[in-house]
Amino acid sequence: AYPDVKILMQIAHSGRQTRREITGLPVVGASSKRCRYFKQSVKTLTHEEIEAIIQDFAKAAWNARQAGFDGVQVHAAHGYLIHQFLSRSTNRGRNDEWRDRQLFLVRVLEAIHERCGADYPLLVKLSGADDGSSGISLEDTVDTVRRLEQSGIDAVEISYGTMEYALNIFRGSLPIDLVFEVNPFFKRIPGILQAIWKRFFLKRYLDTFIDFTENYNIDNAMIIAKESTLPVISVGGFRQVPAMIQAVSEQGVSAVALCRPLICEPDWPLQIRSGKSQRSRCCQCNYCAVYCDSESPLQCYFLDSDKAISP
Repeated sequence: AYPDVKILMQIAHSGRQTRREITGLPVVGASSKRCRYFKQSVKTLTHEEIEAIIQDFAKAAWNARQAGFDGVQVHAAHGYLIHQFLSRSTNRGRNDEWRDRQLFLVRVLEAIHERCGADYPLLVKLSGADDGSSGISLEDTVDTVRRLEQSGIDAVEISYGTMEYALNIFRGSLPIDLVFEVNPFFKRIPGILQAIWKRFFLKRYLDTFIDFTENYNIDNAMIIAKESTLPVISVGGFRQVPAMIQAVSEQGVSAVALCRPLICEPDWPLQIRSGKSQRSRCCQCNYCAVYCDSESPLQCYFLDSDKAISP
């Protein structure tokens, strides 16, 4: 019914943001610096291992093309492996060519083009900035996007942050009781210690996070769009149709992206097209995000009447 709809595969390497007990493999990264969330020992990638991973990205893109996907998006945001090379915080202590923090991403894109052809749509997802002064700044991302203009990609999507401060990526509520119930790290904590932590440390912990506001990455996306010739997509906090229209028609971005609204209402674009909806029902309760770090399936646990949980 809608032949203009295209489907792209997002491809990524988690780097240090994973658990050896899940993968059965050593946890690797741009350096040996551990992630504050995953707390795994990290093996610094060698030059040969980096070259092999570059080819793995190209093979993944080729597999996506062979499977019928209309393009791929390389995930270089949120603290995953490519982000780890882009960040001063994690790309440190190297004495080889990979000290060039953008080189790994550039080489991945070159390998995908070589394997899949320059005509195969290729997008990149970047964190506009992240938390802390030693990671990635907005100026860093502007420089990266300018360099990517020479890589023949089709667009960049601008998000935010890393898994070390995961709530700052998506923002909104933190259902802490649910975290203690299903999160593989926090559910191991004895109940008495959970109660003590909630009583004395929860407020201080919440104060480290950024409050949710609608369209919260649009300012960074606008700046990047002004500084680059590449189409820029903004993601994060879009809940109202007028704001999405304004972003494209007045604020300089080429498109907007949605995540949680499509988890709670997969047909929301059809509702918008038919004029039935101007606002998403997503209330950023973040039960979907918490359950992502569990053995439960991805779905909207708040709006699902059979499994609804009060926010």
